[in-house]
Amino acid sequence: MLLFLLLFHFFQQFDTQITERTTTTTPVPPEKRRTIRVGVAAVQTTETGSIGWATSGGAVNLAIEKLRDDGFIAPFDFEFYVNYTECDSALGAAVGVDFMRAKNVDAMIGPPCQNRNVSLS
Repeated sequence: MLLFLLLFHFFQQFDTQITERTTTTTPVPPEKRRTIRVGVAAVQTTETGSIGWATSGGAVNLAIEKLRDDGFIAPFDFEFYVNYTECDSALGAAVGVDFMRAKNVDAMIGPPCQNRNVSLS
């Protein structure tokens, strides 16, 4: 419990790192739509040539477009919350807690780190 409180307190100073919120829509009546909130744990300065958000972030939009074109997600809108972990395990855990508690996300993506010890908890 103490570790959780320390991580939560540590994360408070990084709350401003959430940099992107995007909503995509398709032609379905508003009363039949549902919003899916997705938390993306990304890296901005770590391994920028391969896993950095500037390099790989576009894959999220491509996946949404493909699913929409194939008719799988017509009744859904998406909100993306991006936060940077920089492959730091403590920050990764704090980001995961923030996504679950403060952002109330339905799904999480990432982090794309090579170190297997980095997780979202």
